[in-house]
Formats: sequence, C-alpha cells, structure tokens
Amino acid sequence: MMIDKEISSILRENSWTLATAESCTGGYLAHRITNIVRSSDYFTRGYIVYSTKSKIELLGIEERILEEYGVYSSQIAKIMADKTRKNSSTTFSLSTTGIAPPGDETSDLEVGLSFIGFSSEHETNSKEIKIKSDSRVEFKKKLTETCLRYFKEKLDFYIA
Repeated sequence: MMIDKEISSILRENSWTLATAESCTGGYLAHRITNIVRSSDYFTRGYIVYSTKSKIELLGIEERILEEYGVYSSQIAKIMADKTRKNSSTTFSLSTTGIAPPGDETSDLEVGLSFIGFSSEHETNSKEIKIKSDSRVEFKKKLTETCLRYFKEKLDFYIA
C-alpha cells in the first residue's frame, strides 16, 4: 500500500486530523495528502509559508525568533509545526523548512539541508534531513516522501 493511503487509513480509523505548514516544499506535501480520496475527512488545511513575512503573518512566529534561529533550523521547524497544530486545532501537524537547490545566497548552510517538524498534544520535535538533488522538483518530492515516512512512524507509535 502507498504511504499516502496508509496514513489516510490510520487518520480516518482514529478520527485524527492533520494540518501542514510548508516552506521549501511549497505545497507539495499538501498536494500528496489531498490526492487521496476523502482526505477532507482528516486534512484541515495547509499553509504555504515560503517567505519570512508569511511565517510571521500566517503562523504568528515572532520576527525576533526567526532572526535568532534562522528560517532553516530545527527550532523553526518545531515552532512552525506547533503553531500550525494550535492554530488549526488538529491532532497532528507537519512542517518543512530547508534549502532547496540551487541554494540561498544569503545563507552559508549546505544546499539540501532540511528540517521536518512534527507536533501533537504530547510532543513537538523535528528531524534533520539532507536531500541530495540538483533539481528543485526532485528535492520537493524527496523531502515530501521523507516527511510522509516520518509521519507514518509517528502514527505507528501512537496506535501501538
């Protein structure tokens, strides 16, 4: 079974909900989630917060926090996930932030460095991922797939 369908089944069976906040994946995560029939049963919303300004306006992240940690960080991934879950009143939330190819001339961080954020009522954390790709589209696909697999691991823990 495809990971998307496995996640869909688990969320539906448990009456759990999900929201997303995406920066470097630009909506590709929400795209994958909503490709499943009846995804509206559990997927409540997806924020595309590509710019710093949108992270402030849509998620309510303070500018000083973004400046302190940098938009490409585990801390910001966690804050994005936490604020998304709370703003959306969902069971779970996922977030993505990172440096897509060809990179960001304002950052010294390595191209492909990415973070996945996860939040539930019981935990908020992040996972660092390094995606190897020269293509922005391929980067988004790989990071989204990694994010869905990470989420499935979390769901497996919650149903165990």
